[in-house]
Amino acid sequence: MFATMNRIPGGLMLVPLVLGSVVGTFAPGALGIGSFTTALFQDSALPLIGLLIFMTGTQVTGATSGPVLAHAGVALLMKSLIPASVVVALGSVVGLDGILGISILALLASFDNSNGGLWLAFTGRYGDAR
Repeated sequence: MFATMNRIPGGLMLVPLVLGSVVGTFAPGALGIGSFTTALFQDSALPLIGLLIFMTGTQVTGATSGPVLAHAGVALLMKSLIPASVVVALGSVVGLDGILGISILALLASFDNSNGGLWLAFTGRYGDAR
């Protein structure tokens, strides 16, 4: 099963996500099997995602921190600062009401949105030591 999930890009995250969505839709009481499981699957998965990101960060050593910071800086620039600059420029042209009924705040949220878990899944599969 692990090899099958690895064939799909981001499969280690997407396959359980889809399976959890199907189970949560058709059998919502099935996820309430214990205190930790109930808290994790019914309330929020944010603590587990935070732990995943923390554990990924602890794998960075002093020797690899330079290249990691370089890659993280480029990723930050490309997925955060440039889209935010585009939205600010668009907002100065069209005003706070936005364009076609879409507010500037909604545009900023959609342009700057990123999925850290999916990023980790792709870099874990296709990335190198950096």
